[in-house]
Amino acid sequence: MPPPAAGITQFINQVKTQQPYPIKAFWVVAGNPVHNCPNRGLWLDEIFPQMELIVDVDIWMTDTGHCCRFSALLGRVRAAGHACMMAQSPMLGRPA
Repeated sequence: MPPPAAGITQFINQVKTQQPYPIKAFWVVAGNPVHNCPNRGLWLDEIFPQMELIVDVDIWMTDTGHCCRFSALLGRVRAAGHACMMAQSPMLGRPA
């Protein structure tokens, strides 16, 4: 069994080389690779600029969410106890 980091390493290599095919979209749910991965610049300068679509779904506005073209914050309607999605305005550019 490959180590858990093998998946992310393969993803990064495939984005950079576009082999065996290009990856043009990135959808992250409850994750924050810009903050959690050791090389922040890799995501901001090499990975995200090659993406045509980046979507972040989380309960918080994360560093990754600030870099996304679309970000959705998941909230909870307390009275009814049902999950809901609150769409945020499209995000463009790097976080300040």
